[in-house]
Amino acid sequence: MKFNHPLYNKLDKYKFILCSSSPRRLELLKQIGINPIIKKSNFPENLNKLEYKGNEIQYVIDTSYGKLDDVYNSIEESTNIILLSADTVIISNGEIFEKPGNYENNVKMLKKLCYLQNEGYKIKIVTCCTLLKREDNKVSIKKFQCISEIEMIEGISNKDIENYCKSEEGFEVAGGFKIQGFGSILFKGIKGDYYNCVGLPISMLFEELCSFL
Repeated sequence: MKFNHPLYNKLDKYKFILCSSSPRRLELLKQIGINPIIKKSNFPENLNKLEYKGNEIQYVIDTSYGKLDDVYNSIEESTNIILLSADTVIISNGEIFEKPGNYENNVKMLKKLCYLQNEGYKIKIVTCCTLLKREDNKVSIKKFQCISEIEMIEGISNKDIENYCKSEEGFEVAGGFKIQGFGSILFKGIKGDYYNCVGLPISMLFEELCSFL
């Protein structure tokens, strides 16, 4: 079954490249009928967070662009292309939370988010996307971002957090949890786009692609 929309006829003119190896982003694109070519970015994602103090969203914008730029510079063929990159982080009280990488960091991160919420700070999931269109050697770039808020369950215990982290589910995702996995038991609600919490604001992306093309 195919969704009858003019966007798909336009996309047929391009090679669509996702600058990410994220299975979640790939799954979401396929969910709306886009089957991209995967080219993982080698951008180090090590921008100095101190330089973005007070402007944390710009950190995410620049990281997303860095991923796209890295992949674009590796492409040798001159075909018409669409590139999509995205970066997702958690921001609370001006602090950027990315991938914890291991159990100890995961526990520390989730306990910190719980503490910040108890202190009255909102927990925001920020995804910034970058689109690049190259057609007849003319290049256009578009950037956009989506922000959702999540609320952790009140009174969640340190033991619950530690048990969740033992699943290792959150080691390689921003904030140390998967809202679509076992991590769902840690949260009581979402304000905003659910798919943004998964890693790609898919309805916003669809709208941006329509206007971009």
